[in-house]
Amino acid sequence: MKNIISQIEGVVNVELSSKPGKPELLVIPDRVRLADNDLSVQQLGGVTRILYEGNTDAKYREKGREYDIRINLKDDVKNDSTALESMPITFRQSNPIFLGDVATIERASGPDKVERVDRQRQITVGAYLLPGYIVGTVTNEIYKALEGVSLGEGVAYKPLGEAEVMAREQQYLGQAFMLAIIFVFFVLEALFDNILYPF
Repeated sequence: MKNIISQIEGVVNVELSSKPGKPELLVIPDRVRLADNDLSVQQLGGVTRILYEGNTDAKYREKGREYDIRINLKDDVKNDSTALESMPITFRQSNPIFLGDVATIERASGPDKVERVDRQRQITVGAYLLPGYIVGTVTNEIYKALEGVSLGEGVAYKPLGEAEVMAREQQYLGQAFMLAIIFVFFVLEALFDNILYPF
Protein backbone atom coordinates (compact mmCIF):
# COMPACT_ATOMS: atom_id res chain seq x y z
CA MET A 1 0.00 0.00 0.00
CA LYS A 2 2.86 2.37 0.78
CA ASN A 3 4.30 1.87 -2.70
CA ILE A 4 0.92 2.47 -4.34
CA ILE A 5 0.29 5.69 -2.41
CA SER A 6 3.82 6.91 -3.11
CA GLN A 7 3.04 6.85 -6.83
CA ILE A 8 0.03 9.19 -6.49
CA GLU A 9 0.79 12.64 -7.84
CA GLY A 10 1.09 15.28 -5.13
CA VAL A 11 1.79 12.81 -2.31
CA VAL A 12 5.17 13.03 -0.54
CA ASN A 13 6.89 11.59 2.56
CA VAL A 14 4.81 8.41 2.77
CA GLU A 15 5.62 6.60 6.03
CA LEU A 16 4.37 3.57 7.96
CA SER A 17 3.65 3.64 11.67
CA SER A 18 5.15 0.15 11.94
CA LYS A 19 8.77 -0.50 11.05
CA PRO A 20 10.66 -3.80 10.95
CA GLY A 21 11.41 -4.95 14.47
CA LYS A 22 14.83 -5.51 15.91
CA PRO A 23 16.39 -8.93 15.34
CA GLU A 24 16.03 -11.30 18.27
CA LEU A 25 16.60 -14.91 19.25
CA LEU A 26 13.62 -17.03 20.23
CA VAL A 27 14.12 -19.90 22.68
CA ILE A 28 11.35 -22.40 21.94
CA PRO A 29 11.14 -25.05 24.69
CA ASP A 30 10.70 -28.72 23.87
CA ARG A 31 8.36 -29.88 26.63
CA VAL A 32 9.03 -33.56 26.04
CA ARG A 33 12.79 -33.19 26.39
CA LEU A 34 12.33 -30.91 29.38
CA ALA A 35 10.18 -33.54 31.09
CA ASP A 36 12.73 -36.25 30.29
CA ASN A 37 15.35 -34.19 32.12
CA ASP A 38 13.09 -33.25 35.06
CA LEU A 39 12.99 -29.61 34.02
CA SER A 40 10.11 -27.17 33.61
CA VAL A 41 9.54 -24.32 31.21
CA GLN A 42 9.80 -21.91 34.16
CA GLN A 43 13.26 -23.24 35.04
CA LEU A 44 14.39 -22.91 31.44
CA GLY A 45 13.05 -19.36 31.30
CA GLY A 46 14.79 -18.46 34.55
CA VAL A 47 18.16 -19.75 33.36
CA THR A 48 17.78 -17.99 30.01
CA ARG A 49 16.91 -14.73 31.77
CA ILE A 50 20.03 -15.00 33.93
CA LEU A 51 22.17 -15.62 30.85
CA TYR A 52 20.99 -12.32 29.38
CA GLU A 53 20.18 -10.09 32.36
CA GLY A 54 22.86 -11.47 34.62
CA ASN A 55 23.01 -12.53 38.25
CA THR A 56 23.87 -10.25 41.18
CA ASP A 57 24.25 -12.86 43.95
CA ALA A 58 27.95 -12.10 44.21
CA LYS A 59 28.87 -8.96 46.18
CA TYR A 60 31.96 -6.79 46.43
CA ARG A 61 32.64 -5.16 49.80
CA GLU A 62 35.03 -2.31 50.39
CA LYS A 63 35.24 0.12 53.32
CA GLY A 64 31.84 -0.84 54.66
CA ARG A 65 30.12 -0.48 51.29
CA GLU A 66 28.62 -3.32 49.28
CA TYR A 67 28.40 -3.41 45.49
CA ASP A 68 26.60 -5.86 43.22
CA ILE A 69 28.68 -7.95 40.86
CA ARG A 70 26.65 -8.71 37.75
CA ILE A 71 27.67 -11.85 35.88
CA ASN A 72 26.19 -12.43 32.43
CA LEU A 73 27.11 -13.46 28.90
CA LYS A 74 29.27 -11.37 26.63
CA ASP A 75 27.40 -9.48 23.92
CA ASP A 76 28.91 -11.52 21.08
CA VAL A 77 27.76 -14.75 22.76
CA LYS A 78 24.25 -13.38 23.34
CA ASN A 79 23.83 -12.93 19.59
CA ASP A 80 25.32 -16.32 18.63
CA SER A 81 22.66 -19.04 18.52
CA THR A 82 25.30 -21.79 18.23
CA ALA A 83 27.09 -20.59 21.35
CA LEU A 84 23.80 -20.40 23.24
CA GLU A 85 22.91 -23.96 22.33
CA SER A 86 26.14 -25.15 23.98
CA MET A 87 25.40 -23.37 27.28
CA PRO A 88 24.82 -25.80 30.17
CA ILE A 89 21.63 -24.99 32.06
CA THR A 90 21.83 -27.72 34.71
CA PHE A 91 23.51 -31.03 35.51
CA ARG A 92 22.01 -34.48 35.75
CA GLN A 93 24.06 -37.27 37.25
CA SER A 94 27.14 -35.07 36.83
CA ASN A 95 26.41 -34.69 33.10
CA PRO A 96 25.63 -31.21 31.72
CA ILE A 97 22.30 -30.58 30.02
CA PHE A 98 22.77 -27.96 27.34
CA LEU A 99 20.25 -25.37 26.24
CA GLY A 100 20.19 -26.87 22.74
CA ASP A 101 19.20 -30.26 24.21
CA VAL A 102 15.86 -29.01 25.57
CA ALA A 103 15.01 -26.06 23.32
CA THR A 104 15.25 -24.79 19.78
CA ILE A 105 16.81 -21.39 19.14
CA GLU A 106 15.52 -19.46 16.14
CA ARG A 107 16.28 -16.04 14.75
CA ALA A 108 13.27 -13.75 14.37
CA SER A 109 12.28 -10.12 14.11
CA GLY A 110 10.34 -8.61 16.98
CA PRO A 111 7.58 -6.04 16.46
CA ASP A 112 8.70 -2.43 16.74
CA LYS A 113 5.35 -1.12 17.88
CA VAL A 114 1.85 -2.56 17.86
CA GLU A 115 -1.06 -0.13 17.52
CA ARG A 116 -4.58 -1.30 18.31
CA VAL A 117 -7.99 0.26 17.68
CA ASP A 118 -11.01 -1.58 19.08
CA ARG A 119 -8.69 -4.55 19.82
CA GLN A 120 -7.72 -4.77 16.16
CA ARG A 121 -4.10 -4.39 15.04
CA GLN A 122 -3.54 -1.28 12.97
CA ILE A 123 -0.79 0.09 10.74
CA THR A 124 -1.11 3.73 9.72
CA VAL A 125 0.12 4.97 6.34
CA GLY A 126 0.79 8.69 6.66
CA ALA A 127 1.72 11.21 3.97
CA TYR A 128 1.85 14.92 3.15
CA LEU A 129 0.44 16.80 0.17
CA LEU A 130 2.35 19.23 -1.99
CA PRO A 131 0.96 22.78 -2.20
CA GLY A 132 -1.90 23.10 -4.68
CA TYR A 133 -3.32 19.60 -4.16
CA ILE A 134 -6.69 19.04 -2.50
CA VAL A 135 -7.24 16.33 0.10
CA GLY A 136 -10.54 15.15 -1.40
CA THR A 137 -9.15 14.82 -4.92
CA VAL A 138 -6.04 12.94 -3.79
CA THR A 139 -8.12 10.66 -1.54
CA ASN A 140 -10.27 9.70 -4.53
CA GLU A 141 -7.12 8.97 -6.53
CA ILE A 142 -5.87 6.71 -3.73
CA TYR A 143 -9.20 4.83 -3.65
CA LYS A 144 -9.01 4.31 -7.42
CA ALA A 145 -5.43 3.04 -7.17
CA LEU A 146 -6.37 0.58 -4.41
CA GLU A 147 -9.36 -0.87 -6.28
CA GLY A 148 -8.80 -4.53 -7.02
CA VAL A 149 -5.60 -4.68 -4.92
CA SER A 150 -5.49 -7.66 -2.55
CA LEU A 151 -4.06 -6.65 0.83
CA GLY A 152 -4.45 -10.10 2.35
CA GLU A 153 -7.14 -11.92 4.25
CA GLY A 154 -8.73 -9.90 7.03
CA VAL A 155 -7.02 -6.66 5.99
CA ALA A 156 -9.12 -3.56 5.41
CA TYR A 157 -8.39 0.14 5.07
CA LYS A 158 -10.17 3.38 5.84
CA PRO A 159 -9.25 7.08 5.69
CA LEU A 160 -7.94 8.89 8.77
CA GLY A 161 -6.82 12.42 9.50
CA GLU A 162 -8.01 15.16 7.14
CA ALA A 163 -9.54 12.62 4.76
CA GLU A 164 -11.65 11.17 7.57
CA VAL A 165 -12.77 14.63 8.71
CA MET A 166 -13.71 15.60 5.15
CA ALA A 167 -15.71 12.39 4.62
CA ARG A 168 -17.56 12.96 7.90
CA GLU A 169 -18.25 16.62 7.12
CA GLN A 170 -19.63 15.78 3.68
CA GLN A 171 -22.43 13.83 5.36
CA TYR A 172 -23.21 16.79 7.61
CA LEU A 173 -23.11 19.18 4.65
CA GLY A 174 -25.60 17.01 2.77
CA GLN A 175 -27.95 16.98 5.74
CA ALA A 176 -27.58 20.75 6.22
CA PHE A 177 -28.31 21.34 2.53
CA MET A 178 -31.54 19.31 2.72
CA LEU A 179 -32.60 21.15 5.89
CA ALA A 180 -31.89 24.49 4.17
CA ILE A 181 -34.13 23.55 1.22
CA ILE A 182 -36.93 22.53 3.58
CA PHE A 183 -36.53 25.74 5.60
CA VAL A 184 -36.64 27.91 2.46
CA PHE A 185 -39.76 26.04 1.32
CA PHE A 186 -41.52 26.78 4.64
CA VAL A 187 -40.54 30.47 4.50
CA LEU A 188 -41.86 30.86 0.94
CA GLU A 189 -45.03 28.94 1.83
CA ALA A 190 -45.62 31.32 4.74
CA LEU A 191 -44.97 34.39 2.57
CA PHE A 192 -47.20 33.36 -0.35
CA ASP A 193 -49.75 31.49 1.75
CA ASN A 194 -49.77 28.57 -0.67
CA ILE A 195 -48.34 25.19 0.28
CA LEU A 196 -48.67 23.71 -3.24
CA TYR A 197 -47.11 26.58 -5.20
CA PRO A 198 -44.91 28.64 -2.87
CA PHE A 199 -42.70 29.74 -5.75
